[in-house]
Amino acid sequence: MEKRYGIAIRITDQRDSFYTAGERMQQLIEFIEEKNYVYFASDLSIGTKKMKELSFVVFFDSLNNQYYMGVIAKVGHKKFPYRPTDIAEYGYEKDEPHRTWILLRLLVPMPEDILMEIYVKDEFILSSDGSKKYKTLSEKIKEPRFPRVYVFLNSKLINPAVWG
Repeated sequence: MEKRYGIAIRITDQRDSFYTAGERMQQLIEFIEEKNYVYFASDLSIGTKKMKELSFVVFFDSLNNQYYMGVIAKVGHKKFPYRPTDIAEYGYEKDEPHRTWILLRLLVPMPEDILMEIYVKDEFILSSDGSKKYKTLSEKIKEPRFPRVYVFLNSKLINPAVWG
């Protein structure tokens, strides 16, 4: 079965923002509906090799039980903050330069139970029979604070378009 790789990013309410994390996600969804794409800006580091294999992103606010899945069109990352050349067309957050820009072509709310179908890359737990199994994103987000984690899914039944 083909694995699809992605990144899970914690979203939180920002002290200096007028919007909650959920309201920000809703604004990005509305922007995609209008323009077909939208940039999500961040200052998280993403390795060049990992950047090339990312096909989806999961945004999670575990405090408020809000989860979103996005389909990635492209990812850009530089050591210093910048703005993509096409920011005027697809940029919801145009004013501030950032180190990482993820261009999304779909973003939808995601049911919480789907987190059990998404696995954390390179993190294992021991089963009761002593065998190793991948940690699920549902298990990972219960851990103390972390900004992002690389994930994968290998199920064709997870199609974010069906949740929209």
